[in-house]
Amino acid sequence: MNKISQLKTAPEGYSVTGLEGVIKKLYPRNAFGASKSVQNILLEREGQIIKCAFWEREEIPFAEGAKIQIMPNSSGKGMVVKDDNYQGKQNKVVSCSKDATIVGIDDWSDSHQTEEVLGAIVTSAENQQTSQASSLPVPLVQNINLMDLCIQSAEILKQKYPNMTNEQFQAITSSFYIECNKQNVGRTMPAELL
Repeated sequence: MNKISQLKTAPEGYSVTGLEGVIKKLYPRNAFGASKSVQNILLEREGQIIKCAFWEREEIPFAEGAKIQIMPNSSGKGMVVKDDNYQGKQNKVVSCSKDATIVGIDDWSDSHQTEEVLGAIVTSAENQQTSQASSLPVPLVQNINLMDLCIQSAEILKQKYPNMTNEQFQAITSSFYIECNKQNVGRTMPAELL
């Protein structure tokens, strides 16, 4: 499951493993041409908001304020990050094809811990990241964030190929990292630890 903060800094074409949030804004479905349609929503969680575009599907059966989960199909397809340039401003959009599923949920998938324990972990992690980030040079922090994205990408393949060995997982992660460095993706990563 991806965090909205991760997706807002992900490179275009990044495959989303899943997303949860509350519908902050639900836009009307727009149909154009013979078989094309799109419906946009603004999804919010933990103070972060991202736009999701649902292509070629029926009206979303949820209202503003609904807590939802969006997932790709079993092959990991159907959700990808796109760059949206609007009025000279670039934003990230999660593009969801008809292969993606959208369901209502009562609770977050990662809320198996009590709120108190989760709050303590988040606070501790934030404090640790702040102290780490302040002592590390920006290029190194950007490379840490890039490696995190590469590991997440390799996890997608591991779900698809459950018999993958640890050595294969490491090789795939390294390959992603090397290729991203060749394309200077590291320089586009945030200067704060994700």
